[in-house]
Amino acid sequence: MILINLLPPEMRKRRTEFQFNPIMGGLAAGIAVSVLALLGFLWLRGELKTSEGILADKQAELETKTAQATAVEERRSLIAQFEKRRDDIFGLLGRKLYWARTIDDFSKQLTGEWSQPGFKVSAGDLTISDIPTEKRPGAPDEVRASFRWRYKIVGDENFKSGDYINSFFKTIENGDFWARHGFISKPDDRYDGDRPRWNAAIKKVIVEGGVDWQRVKLAEFMKKGAKPPRGN
Repeated sequence: MILINLLPPEMRKRRTEFQFNPIMGGLAAGIAVSVLALLGFLWLRGELKTSEGILADKQAELETKTAQATAVEERRSLIAQFEKRRDDIFGLLGRKLYWARTIDDFSKQLTGEWSQPGFKVSAGDLTISDIPTEKRPGAPDEVRASFRWRYKIVGDENFKSGDYINSFFKTIENGDFWARHGFISKPDDRYDGDRPRWNAAIKKVIVEGGVDWQRVKLAEFMKKGAKPPRGN
């Protein structure tokens, strides 16, 4: 079927046609971009403030941790210094020879009983000195000292001076004093001979001479927590 519009042209209903306006489109696009940019700026500014706050907190935490780490390292260094001093002191204590008890036992030995009766012994010119030693590979350190002194034996019978001197050395060698205090070899290994003489005034035979005894101690290092030894 064919429809014909017989109305005059001015009364005819015109079809609505959409026409794009480039100027308005560009303006709308510009506004949209500006709004998006403004929103993005506001978001970034908020994130920046948050990040700056977090950064400030982290920097403060870093400074605190750095100060704590520095204090810890200083404490460790101080502890290491004290431990080295402790090791040095305990090392010296481990190498030290104590003489108080040794001399006390020595005096008791001289005033004690001898295997051969009839004589007494006195000491004079006692000299104690260190003997330098070299460390041997694989061997423990040794501390060695010289115990040099002169003895005087006063006996009742002139012809028994040899018996007196033999009894003197044998009693010391077999007694506790010699082994307890680390003396080595035998008591008569380093003596300069005896010179007996008869004293008519007191009717006694006198035998005098000198000996050089050596005392040896193995140096030991004291472990942490151990109590220092008492001087003896």
